Amino acid sequence: MKIEGIIYIYFAICVAMIVFNIISVLISRRRDKKLFHISQGFENRILCELRWVEENGYVRDGHKKYLTKQLKRIGNMRAFDMALERIYSDNAELGQKYLLEIGGVFASVVNTYCKRDVIEAAYFPYIIKKYKILNGYVFNEMLDMMYMLLHEPSIYCRENAMQAIYTIGDASCVIKALQIIDRQQFFYHNKLITDGLLHFGGSSDEFGAAVWEAFEDFSV
Repeated sequence: MKIEGIIYIYFAICVAMIVFNIISVLISRRRDKKLFHISQGFENRILCELRWVEENGYVRDGHKKYLTKQLKRIGNMRAFDMALERIYSDNAELGQKYLLEIGGVFASVVNTYCKRDVIEAAYFPYIIKKYKILNGYVFNEMLDMMYMLLHEPSIYCRENAMQAIYTIGDASCVIKALQIIDRQQFFYHNKLITDGLLHFGGSSDEFGAAVWEAFEDFSV
């Protein structure tokens, strides 16, 4: 093949890559714009519900049913997360009260995320950890999912699940999680564990006693 032919082929490949990158950027911007639009819709609904909560002290069943239907989609969960971030920046206390009221919604959609691929499944415990959904109020369905994710090869699933479990503040839950990790064949760096335990939401004395009691059950 002549050198001119190689140059033309190389030029065509470069042009194709540029076109591909431009299209990717345009699609990404469109997707982000759509995501922001959906998040604004969530924010408006949440703010409306928060006004009701301030006056009546609870979240209406209709709002919970709406969230249960919408949050089964990963895109809507991301948009909901964006909306919560803006609300938390304005009034964290009211936002936390709202989340406590809708904790059952997350328990209702947990089975949906159990069936997703590992990336989407890992996003669910990230949300649970981020907003401390399990702090002081454990939903067995969600806790079972956290334990299940600890068996996944993906480090994202396991670490996000552990981070969510730390927020519960229950030493027995953390001990059980550590025992699951200890029995797995997958590598899990000990620094992730030591750093994660610094975020344990319960009593350090109670946790120390629980570790000492279960100490012989762990491997070297």
